[in-house]
Amino acid sequence: MPLLLLWDIDHTLVTTTRFDRRAYLAVATRLLGAADPVLPPSGAGRTEPHTMAETVRLNGADPGGPLVGRALELFGDLVAGDPEGLRAQGRVLPGAREAMAAAAALPGVRIGVATGNLRSVARAKLAAFGLDRHVEWACGGYGDTAATKAGVVLQARHAAGLRAGRGFPAGETLLVGDSPSDAAVAAAGHARVLGVATGRADAGALVRAGADAVLADLRDTRAFTAAVLSFARHRSPPGPPGTAPPEVPGS
Repeated sequence: MPLLLLWDIDHTLVTTTRFDRRAYLAVATRLLGAADPVLPPSGAGRTEPHTMAETVRLNGADPGGPLVGRALELFGDLVAGDPEGLRAQGRVLPGAREAMAAAAALPGVRIGVATGNLRSVARAKLAAFGLDRHVEWACGGYGDTAATKAGVVLQARHAAGLRAGRGFPAGETLLVGDSPSDAAVAAAGHARVLGVATGRADAGALVRAGADAVLADLRDTRAFTAAVLSFARHRSPPGPPGTAPPEVPGS
């Protein structure tokens, strides 16, 4: 049962909002010279390059020049260089560790990530909490080279296909994510989506955005595993958007 399972990271597996904000503020202060730095509103679904371009603009600099690239490099260094800060100001979401281990143990399932984080930031966040061993990093899509979540997923599908020597069509790709932009990937036909209502969006919002199924969280490892197996067995979407796939207890 070949399946490419792609994890979103922020608010699906870990939350590091306080740490991320501190790193953005440090970039604005050190690189942009902002005495009283301004950050864009928090919002799920944006890539880090998008957020950084907005940060540059809000602090009076040109987001169209080379400054954004330098800011992203500094941001990546700040995150990757401080695993203790990530652990102190962030946390693994309940059930995420067990769900990742369960998914990685399923036969025929390749595990990657599809995230708006930079590649270096994605690795640093999961490594800080000991979750990086459950991911094939070559089977991933990152905010470095795709502007939207749909683009990130397509990038991950391509990368995983190169590694596996076979393509992963949308029906064999499952994104696990918490935001409406994650869910919209299913509506656009780029992958199937198991929504997890652990971010800013509730289950209803994920259903309306197009998620094929929604779990309240990842605490019930058996329910999560049953959902993944159901997606693996059913190559076409398992039901109308938002319905639980067959054989999923407690969802």
